[in-house]
Amino acid sequence: MKKYCLLLIIMMLSLNVKAITLEKCTTEKMNRLKEIADKIEFNYTFNKNSKNGYGYFDFTINATNLNKEIKALIIQDFYSMNYKEFKNDGKGNGSIKGFLEGENVSITLKAFTADECSTKTVTVKQVKLPYYNQFYDEEFCLTNPNFKYCSELTPSKVTKDMYDREMKKYIEENSNTKTNEDKNNINIWLFVGIGAGVVLIGSIVAFILIRRKKNEL
Repeated sequence: MKKYCLLLIIMMLSLNVKAITLEKCTTEKMNRLKEIADKIEFNYTFNKNSKNGYGYFDFTINATNLNKEIKALIIQDFYSMNYKEFKNDGKGNGSIKGFLEGENVSITLKAFTADECSTKTVTVKQVKLPYYNQFYDEEFCLTNPNFKYCSELTPSKVTKDMYDREMKKYIEENSNTKTNEDKNNINIWLFVGIGAGVVLIGSIVAFILIRRKKNEL
């Protein structure tokens, strides 16, 4: 009886050990996960908010093509559980709010599989957030939308000095361009006028010569 019980215990332990033994993480498996991770894309949306009568703005980072075998995480400290996860809504989409302008956000894509690949980092993607440009709706921008500091979001922080300096340069450059265009238009019309004059004079001379020949006959 004792031997039977001992054998039963050994069998149970053996089954438990076998149950928790994970498959090896092979290069082929990691390559497959890399292909899945490459399809996951990130973008951002700019949010204008208000709270208690005060306006403020922030950014939301959005994920698409999320997959159950990959966890998309923004990690501060993984071991202390200080991280944010893009939760899959069931359609492959997820988002995290509350980012500030100019942030460079690292998103770690980790394997979430039933083998030894689980929790390994597959790849890391970066999202560089732009800056809010407070001058984008200035009066000058209403008539000069192509000016580089007339966008609501810009790659770098725009200061008042930068805006004024670049605006002055933009006005000067466009003024010179317009002057050159006017000169070119004048030259074109002058050329056309001269050409027309030459043709007219030639026609008159030819007419006189023909008349003179007829009179001589």
